[in-house]
Amino acid sequence: MRKPKARSFDKLKKAFEFNGDNNYCTRLAFCVMTGLSAGKSIAYCKRMVPEWEGKGHGLSLSEMEKFFGSPASHDYDRKQFRTVARELAEQGGRYVIVTASKRAGGHAVAIRDGQIVDFTEQDDRTPVIGVFDGYGLKHEAL
Repeated sequence: MRKPKARSFDKLKKAFEFNGDNNYCTRLAFCVMTGLSAGKSIAYCKRMVPEWEGKGHGLSLSEMEKFFGSPASHDYDRKQFRTVARELAEQGGRYVIVTASKRAGGHAVAIRDGQIVDFTEQDDRTPVIGVFDGYGLKHEAL
């Protein structure tokens, strides 16, 4: 198995924008978790979530579960993002925290080796609606 690439948020953001994708937070988080490229993440999403209409559409929590191949943990539901991010960062590892964002209906934030790989600030108070553990994902790249 190859070692996952640790691409920065800015580099991944440019790759998704180059591919004409927006509302890509879940696919970007998937890249952070697996080390796959933006293009491979988009292709994998199209294959795993047939109802996803392609570029420009975000994913619901149930669609994220299909994409990641595992159910979201609801152990952190209704806690603030900053609390959950701090707890998971201390544990290390790879996680995707899904928050209930008012502006977009939801947002997926990746944590890799204790670092937030996103534009979201560490002290954000948005409530969490689910967490995916990177070691629980069923993907051949992991």
